[in-house]
Amino acid sequence: MMVRRFVLHIRIPGAYSETAALKAYPSCETVPCDQFEAAFKAVELWLVDRAVLPIENSVGGSIHRNYDLLLRHRLHIVGEVKLIVNHCLPRAAWALDQCEMTLNQLGVTRVSAADTAGAAQTSVVFSLEEGPGVLFKALAVFALRGINLSKIESRPQKRRPLRLLTTLTGEAPPSMAEPRAQYALGHLQEFARFLRVLGCYPMDTVL
Repeated sequence: MMVRRFVLHIRIPGAYSETAALKAYPSCETVPCDQFEAAFKAVELWLVDRAVLPIENSVGGSIHRNYDLLLRHRLHIVGEVKLIVNHCLPRAAWALDQCEMTLNQLGVTRVSAADTAGAAQTSVVFSLEEGPGVLFKALAVFALRGINLSKIESRPQKRRPLRLLTTLTGEAPPSMAEPRAQYALGHLQEFARFLRVLGCYPMDTVL
């Protein structure tokens, strides 16, 4: 028997967030919600199975509100959805070749994406003691173990604006129980004031 999964999204039906929810969970029943805070509470109270929420966009950058709510509500990231919101023409490479002349006349930019199926990534947030070179030390624990970082962002803490919260997103080993992952986090914890893994989840490589 198939179990129906209820997935919450922000805004009205037909919004981009519902499109993202259906991309992540094609057979789900979507539930609209008008506030991020309410979305987190709905998951905590088991009113829905998942919430698909925006965390970043290519124009406005990170959506810090949702990072703050992740820390407050103790929920975890379990997946990633990438969604193009501008008009585009997705096609296989051979199909693009067939209409190359027309695309050149229109001035269309073509982008090729590598196949990285099965890839995973981990998001971590931490704060450090003040002092010279502390961020360099934090990044080095990953570099020394061959863990690639795809996003690094620091911003002031709300209650202590002189202290920074740093969010990292990088490639994850096949298992977070793998020694290099455990050693990296253990090493970081030695000099971090605060450390939390927001989630280890599959990358979305199809736009």
